[in-house]
Amino acid sequence: MATAEELFEAYFTNNANHTLALATATADGVPNIRHIFYAPNPEQMNQFYIATIHTSPKNHEFEDNDKVSFITPVKEDGVGYVASNSAVIKKSAKQFSEIEPLLAARLPEGFQFKGNDDAMNVYEITFASAKVSDRNGAQFLEFA
Repeated sequence: MATAEELFEAYFTNNANHTLALATATADGVPNIRHIFYAPNPEQMNQFYIATIHTSPKNHEFEDNDKVSFITPVKEDGVGYVASNSAVIKKSAKQFSEIEPLLAARLPEGFQFKGNDDAMNVYEITFASAKVSDRNGAQFLEFA
């Protein structure tokens, strides 16, 4: 049986899926969910980056309510995923040009972002814990 850390690597860090479902809510509690491109932070296991056009309404959602949750797509085996309801989003000090190579490495061949530092906001999503599930059930990871 694989450890939670091994499953996390397989289903989140090394996941061929390049999107995840990010659940947010406005300041007044209106929920929203969207599929977004993500790139794990290679220096911090429990953090990933997303980028969005700076004029997108979701920027206000992120600023008004920093609590988010996410789930990766179920793996081709029909059961494997990573999810967290303990995530916080904040605007990153990084520029789009700094994370674009991380995002590009995960995208399908021929797909590319059409953004630049002036047009894109970068966000960091950090999570305190994650549920990792496979055919043998769920395991939980806690991050320091």
